[in-house]
Amino acid sequence: MQAGAHMRTGYIPLRELAGLGIGVLDGLRQLDCLCLDDMEEVVGRLEWERALFGVLQGIEEGGGRLIAAAQTPPALLEWALPDLGSRFSASAVFQLRVLDEVEQQAALQLRARLRGFELPDETSRWLQRRYPRDMARLYELLDTLDEAALVAQRRLTVPFIREVLGERGLGERAE
Repeated sequence: MQAGAHMRTGYIPLRELAGLGIGVLDGLRQLDCLCLDDMEEVVGRLEWERALFGVLQGIEEGGGRLIAAAQTPPALLEWALPDLGSRFSASAVFQLRVLDEVEQQAALQLRARLRGFELPDETSRWLQRRYPRDMARLYELLDTLDEAALVAQRRLTVPFIREVLGERGLGERAE
């Protein structure tokens, strides 16, 4: 399922909002897609788990999807409601990790191919060496460079990248 413009979606960062109480979950049952971040902030707290159980049931009954994120897999969390813990544990569980340099380069090249252009190894390595290595920042840079290359009808070479990023105030980080 892909969340689109026609869907009712929501994102709840529990680390930031849990202090406001379970009322932050009011009305979320009607969403098509809900993302709950930082689940470890409320797991083990009975009133929160009861409210989460209701949200989960409401979303499922409406044919929606609930995506939950935590620092720990659901099976290892200390649930106050074992049934809720087993439901989350029975769901698809994905472990996310930081990509190493080779994996980052492959991800950048895949994104470039999906956007319809090739990103040479030399160019992706140059970006990795000179800019923060978080994927969000690198993807943002790649998108900026792709748009500039389309306008200028140029390939992504290191000299072209220097020119574009220098003009836009996105200069290199200090080495």
